[in-house]
Amino acid sequence: MTFLPIVERELRIASRRNGTYRLRLISALICLGVTAWRLVSLDQLAQSRQGHSLFLLMVTLAFIYCLFAGLALTADCLSQEKRDGTLGLLFLTDLKSHELILGKLAANSLGAIYGLLAILPVLAIALTFGGVTGSEYFRAAITLGNTLFFSLTTGLLLSAICRHERKAFVGGFFLIFLSIAGPILVSLFAASYFQFDTAGAAVLFSPIYPFLCLRFNTLPFPPSYFWWSVASTHLVSWGFLFLAGQIQQSTWQDRPKSSRRINWQALWQSFLFGPPTRRRSFRTRLLNHHPMLWFNSRNRLKPATVWFFLFCMGSLWIWDCSQLGSFMWEADHCVLAVLLLHAILKVWIGVEACARFADDHRSGALELLLTTPLPQSEFFEAHFLALRRQFLLPIVAVFAFDLLVMYQILPAKGFWNVSWLESQSLPRLAIGISMVLLVVDSFALCWVGVWEGLFARSTNRALGVTLAKVMALPWLGLIALGILYGSVLILSGGLRGSPLALTADRFTLAFLISWLGAGVLAGCLLQKRSRHALEQQFRSVASERFEATEPQPTQPPKHAAALALADERVAYR
Repeated sequence: MTFLPIVERELRIASRRNGTYRLRLISALICLGVTAWRLVSLDQLAQSRQGHSLFLLMVTLAFIYCLFAGLALTADCLSQEKRDGTLGLLFLTDLKSHELILGKLAANSLGAIYGLLAILPVLAIALTFGGVTGSEYFRAAITLGNTLFFSLTTGLLLSAICRHERKAFVGGFFLIFLSIAGPILVSLFAASYFQFDTAGAAVLFSPIYPFLCLRFNTLPFPPSYFWWSVASTHLVSWGFLFLAGQIQQSTWQDRPKSSRRINWQALWQSFLFGPPTRRRSFRTRLLNHHPMLWFNSRNRLKPATVWFFLFCMGSLWIWDCSQLGSFMWEADHCVLAVLLLHAILKVWIGVEACARFADDHRSGALELLLTTPLPQSEFFEAHFLALRRQFLLPIVAVFAFDLLVMYQILPAKGFWNVSWLESQSLPRLAIGISMVLLVVDSFALCWVGVWEGLFARSTNRALGVTLAKVMALPWLGLIALGILYGSVLILSGGLRGSPLALTADRFTLAFLISWLGAGVLAGCLLQKRSRHALEQQFRSVASERFEATEPQPTQPPKHAAALALADERVAYR
């Protein structure tokens, strides 16, 4: 018998897939563009500091890629087999659970590994500038590979537990967040009451600690603890892989529900939709306002989850401010916190925008709704009203936090006496631009998410395409603009003596203005294009999967006439 037959089969299929090589090419091109843009922006620094700054930027981007790329690739590999009913066929053979798990891991990790292998040579460019040693590069490669393995196994574990792709992806995201933030919070809490050398060691079990060792030089633990943290993350990853194999053996079968499980599901449904009396009044109120709004908004937990997330983030920020003081109100940390919060909200809006139409299209519910006399504009209006009910007030609360941050990082001159061209006002300008782009990107994500949800075979793929168009496309334009600017400077005689060279503050200001222009332009164009496509092709696209395809007439080969003439000659003779 072939050793690990599923691994061999899946690797052969993945090696023939175009997306496997496309991801490697895109990763290399993005890294090269970021490197070129960063080198142009660091013209005022010394060469050794250029290498170190470039190294930290590339390691940060690569770490974010490894932390979430594996989850996105493996979160639906086993749950899709459950939904299609093909997972039980594999267990009818003499295959073992670990062979199936390893096969799925090998197949879905190939593209992510190729992407990481494309990033590592670009990361080595920083070695040529100095300021970065070979041991730092080696530790960075080990950290990135270990983080990617952790992300892949996390997605496999949640895919083995869940049946729906969205639940697996969201559960994996929160598991990664708890794995990162949990040990850090325990360490900080214990360090407040106990000796840090013993109580604060819980931070070593966080997957982000090796990255922090590369990012910062002043950490409370000796350098040898880096390897202890890498080993703990690696062992946790193998534990997730083992748990996925054990759970998969008991979750692939469709067993009848027990009475206890039915009671728990009834309690959960009552918690989601409310008691019968409240549910009836809520339904009547929404049906009178809009016929489809109740169907999209009956889950009362959705708005509550957004508020709960903001409450947790606000509590964490307040606790950090009480522990770290003015360190949390520095301009760089405030801008990073605002950008991260806005990015999470954008991804959340993209998930909700894609999920409803993707699920209804795949299940056939959208086809049934189109047979009703409701016009197609009613579908979009109800969907956007539900999204507004879920995200409008949380976005207003986030804007209030942004204004508070902008007020706290003001210089001593006051609000009206500071010029936007000063370096101290650039963080405030970045936060203001991020607020504008949050509004523009939210509208674009709603329309693009609905359009992509009608085509994608899964919600995760629709979400990936939507985020790539709305959020990644402006950054690709900025990178191309930076490469063009650097090429002009090089052709004009070098970076330092050229009259086109910019100072650090002017370059930052030019980047922020370009970021605003690219984001607004891309968001408006994508929103207009998707809205026009939905208005023109919604019914035809929504009913495509139910239309009977007529057999296409086969064209006779070009030499058919010659063969027929030859047959006639033979028959005549």
